Amino acid sequence: MKKHFGSECAAYQMEHMVSKLREREFRIAPQRMAVLRVLAASEGHYFVQAVYKIVRREFPTTGIATIYETVNFLKKLNEVLEIAIFGGSKWYDGHKPIAHPHVRDVAKNRRTK
Repeated sequence: MKKHFGSECAAYQMEHMVSKLREREFRIAPQRMAVLRVLAASEGHYFVQAVYKIVRREFPTTGIATIYETVNFLKKLNEVLEIAIFGGSKWYDGHKPIAHPHVRDVAKNRRTK
C-alpha cells in the first residue's frame, strides 16, 4: 500500500476533512489529526485496526474508540468510504471517498489440487 503523505491531493483531502469536522464542532485532537493523515494519504483501504496500529506509533496512548469515533463521524459526513467485504469486515478509504469499483482476483484465491 503506497502512502503519499506529502502529495498535494492528500494535503487537499486532509484540509477538506478538517474543515468539515470544524464546521460540526468536532474536537480535533492530535490523535484525530493522525487518523485523518492516514486516511487522506492512503491509496489503499484500511481496516480500523490498521489505522489504530499506525496512529499508535505516534500516539501510544490512543484508544481504539478514538479511531472508531473519528472514522464513523467522517463516514457520516461522506468523507470516508466504507467498503463492506466478505465476512462482515469493513475497509475505509479516505483518499478517494466516492464510490469506485473494487475487483477481487478470485483466481489467486483458488485452491489447487
